[in-house]
Order: sequence, then C-alpha cells, then structure tokens
Amino acid sequence: FDRGHFEPVKTAVASHMDRDVMLVLDRSGSMGRRTPSGNRWRDLKRAVAAFLGALSSTPQDELVGVASYSSSSTLDENITLDYARLTTTIDGLSVGGMTAIGRGLQDGIAGITDPSFARANAAKTIGVMTDGQHNRGISPESVARTAHDVYGITVHTITFSSGADQSHMRRVASDGGGRHWHADDQAELIAVFEEIANNLPTLLTE
Repeated sequence: FDRGHFEPVKTAVASHMDRDVMLVLDRSGSMGRRTPSGNRWRDLKRAVAAFLGALSSTPQDELVGVASYSSSSTLDENITLDYARLTTTIDGLSVGGMTAIGRGLQDGIAGITDPSFARANAAKTIGVMTDGQHNRGISPESVARTAHDVYGITVHTITFSSGADQSHMRRVASDGGGRHWHADDQAELIAVFEEIANNLPTLLTE
C-alpha cells in the first residue's frame, strides 16, 4: 500500500460483572488446632473479614453467602449485601466433627442458585476452603462438576495448613472450572482471600 510502516489497531470495551459468591467453609474439628495467631478457625475468620473488606471497596454489588461443613453441612446465610450479618453468623459457628466437603458444596449450590436471592445476570462463584481431607459423604469432584456443567458456577478451592489434601482440591477446582490456592499461615490465607475478591470476571461489551 506504498507505506513502509503501519500498525493494526483493535479496540474493545470491557466491564466488570456483578458476582454472586458463596463461601463454603470448613468447621471440622481440625480447624480448632492452634496456630501462632490463635487457631485455624480464628485465622479463617480474619481471612473472610479481609475478603469482605476487599469486596466493599469494589464498584460492583457483590452478594455473598455462607455455607459450612463438618460431618454434615448447613446453609448458614443466603447471599446478601449485609456483610456485617455474615460476620456475625460466622462468629456464631463452632468447630468439631469430620470433613464432608461434598455436602458443603451441595449447600453452596443450593444457596447461590436460590431464585429468591440469586441474580440472573451475575457471575456465580463458590469458594471452598478446607484444612484437611475429605472423609465423609458425597465426592466433592462430582458436586463441583454439577456446579460448573449444570449451573454455570465457577468453583475455586483453598487449602490451609500442611495437612490439607492439595492434590485432591486441585482436582475439585479443575472439575469446577476454577483455580486452587494454598496457604500455610494466616497471612497467606488472608492474601488468598483478597486475591479471589479482587479477581473480578470481565465481560467484553464492544
């Protein structure tokens, strides 16, 4: 074209999407084990507080709910913007029992897909945290596949402490279309939760 130099240009417009998020937290007996900063459960509560604090600083409306598990599981809070209520609910939970990760995931799916609270156009994310090894109830891999393939939910996994089964939870994250993180101490766990909070999905709109 009789030009010695040219630069192709392509532009796109991107925007962050709102998210509906369900935290699925391990409250099995091992979460009571001591750490330099108190115990694992206290470390987790501080990480969740950092997670909610990071979400509070984003321009999006992030609805967050909580499910927890030990030998069985409970849907503790439906997704909400009332982060103070979530904190109060988590403060009221206690640790003890086995580690039924799959059951916790099932309650997480139920909470994040409840039509009374879920938003049709929001990206849906479940974050599953454990400090140990799955040893009770339904396989978490199969539940993660259902979450991703049937409901379009992204399932991330977080392991905490040297006793956590990292390879297993990597497979759960892979089946759920998500990522896996590991933390050895409270500072690392806080950093992981903050990274997830700031890892907003992006939608190309033009």
